[in-house]
Amino acid sequence: MPKRLYAPVFGPGEELHSDPPSDWKVKDFGTNLCIYYVGSPGEVSERLWLRGNWHFRESSAVNPRVNVKKQGGKPQRYSDRYSVYTYKSGAESVVECRAKHEPKLVGNEKVPDRFTLSLDVPYSLFDGREKGTAHKVLGKLMLAVAEGVADELPCAEPVRNG
Repeated sequence: MPKRLYAPVFGPGEELHSDPPSDWKVKDFGTNLCIYYVGSPGEVSERLWLRGNWHFRESSAVNPRVNVKKQGGKPQRYSDRYSVYTYKSGAESVVECRAKHEPKLVGNEKVPDRFTLSLDVPYSLFDGREKGTAHKVLGKLMLAVAEGVADELPCAEPVRNG
């Protein structure tokens, strides 16, 4: 993740760490979680939680706007590309996966075809900053994360809306 994208969250001079290491296995059909932080694990000043999960297109969990509302946020559209929505303390998006053959099967099991991403920061992180800062910073960060994840998905072709 380029430093210019996370500097507004953690500060420009801070070294970014992750727990667990951020080499997600997005090819595995499960949930991924990574916590980014600055400082040592026992003395963390700020945190950013990033979750990813596979879903079927029929699931209500593949709607980032609805997911923001479930978090208690007021959704603001940042980008049509990967359906990025932001709110005061986070962002949601979804990467659609076009399978080589529909429906894609592994053994006799249908494989999920949507990878949802959820990013959360402390609720008060953007307090006192110029209106719209959270939308701009978190939207740009989520879009970059979605781009990176799309390049790693086991799809014939990720759908790059917008």
